[in-house]
Amino acid sequence: MKNIIHIFLLSLALSGTSARAELMAYYGSGTEVDAAALLNLAPTIANVTVSDLSDLGAQTGDTERITRPAFSTDTPAGPTANSAVGSEWFEARSTENQGDPGTTDNYFFFTATAADGFLIDLTSLKYDFWVSDAGGGATTAAAEGFVSVNGGEFVSFGSITATDNLGMGVSAPVASADLDLSSIKGAQSVEIRIGIGYSEGNAFSISGFMQGIQLDGAIVPNTFPLVITQNETNPANYDFVWESKDGFLYDLVSSTDLASPISTWAVWEGNEDIDGTAPENSLSNIPGGSDSKRFFAMVEKTPPPLLEEDFDLDDGGFTAPLIAGVTEGTLWEWGTADSDNSFGVSVSGSCWAVGLGSWDGGNGDAGFYDISNASNATTTYLRSTPIDLSGIAGAELSFSEAIDAEDGDVAEVYLIDANDAIIGEGPIHTATLSGMSTSYSWAAANGGTPIALPAAAMEQTVRIEWRFTGSGTDYLGWYIDDVVVRQTTP
Repeated sequence: MKNIIHIFLLSLALSGTSARAELMAYYGSGTEVDAAALLNLAPTIANVTVSDLSDLGAQTGDTERITRPAFSTDTPAGPTANSAVGSEWFEARSTENQGDPGTTDNYFFFTATAADGFLIDLTSLKYDFWVSDAGGGATTAAAEGFVSVNGGEFVSFGSITATDNLGMGVSAPVASADLDLSSIKGAQSVEIRIGIGYSEGNAFSISGFMQGIQLDGAIVPNTFPLVITQNETNPANYDFVWESKDGFLYDLVSSTDLASPISTWAVWEGNEDIDGTAPENSLSNIPGGSDSKRFFAMVEKTPPPLLEEDFDLDDGGFTAPLIAGVTEGTLWEWGTADSDNSFGVSVSGSCWAVGLGSWDGGNGDAGFYDISNASNATTTYLRSTPIDLSGIAGAELSFSEAIDAEDGDVAEVYLIDANDAIIGEGPIHTATLSGMSTSYSWAAANGGTPIALPAAAMEQTVRIEWRFTGSGTDYLGWYIDDVVVRQTTP
């Protein structure tokens, strides 16, 4: 009879095994007057790290962003998140109407990250909410939850409201949130934000408070089976079969010690970076070694980026071609952005930009693109190095940008082929212009959502091309950094 061994291996796929919901994070304290460094008070749960609660960005302009209000009596117990009488309250703001609870400068947040080989299944977020004011009319406030999965875009998953119409110095009863997060399965990491906003009401010292923020979920193994059988011809050798997915890479790793993490196991017999051929891969006649015992695992990996440039050491091989009858005015340049003041863009390291300038510490007009040419405009292209998409089913682009341009200027990204012809029907991305902004901050392009490359580009060599046309007076143009092209997986 063949010796069949079932071993579990690391992957990015959920095992499908259901798990009991557990208390993953809880924030609340009845002892500290100032809760500015409030700790996660959850019981220890294996294979997940949960951060302390942070108020970074919770309230612009206030020195104390998470505080216990100076109530004359203890705060009551919260009914949903098991808040105790007198427990600490988290005050998002106290003096100004903040508006929409989704505003990015008015929230608390914390993160949960699974250990290697595990994933997070969420079930719910609970919290208790009060509103208090200093009089002047009724006030309705909302506390809304937002979640980001694996560093992706934040989305709202529900809110509650509370209304205070009892007059000066009186707080409304607790409103209880029990928000459903059961759709989030198999996450490596999550970030939870809770924003407080005011939809109506008085203009005097409105305050919103939360008790007992509680996250429930479970940690599940990130595994699938690897089947190992003795080779029929060479019994000292083995055959390996495992479930695989197109677009992923696989390493066969091995160790004589199960106590060490699989991430530290060495690649066995050079079997690494094996292309996935869904639905199954196999290896045959692999030496088993002469040890008395040996363990194997197959590690699933996403492929390395097809292109990755931060431009800190050099220009990345990118070029700004001179094209007769097309490019004119200020060209793209590589280097350090040095128009560093309220009218400029600063960057750590180097980047590509439409005119970097040379700031002298004075008027801040360095880096403005030229509009003195015949057509009264700057038109300039920036091209990446060639990207080989042979054997690639899909790919996506991400990059950081800062832009200062006038309405009517054009900032677009195209994909071009080996003959410099545009692939597809038009730009794959159009940047949002800043207008008359006084702050030109760096941000992830397209709101952080990767930009899909058109299917027509696959199986050929392509380049990314950033095209900028500007005709405004005293504008800085477009800045590009941290360019990444990754293969997408089914």
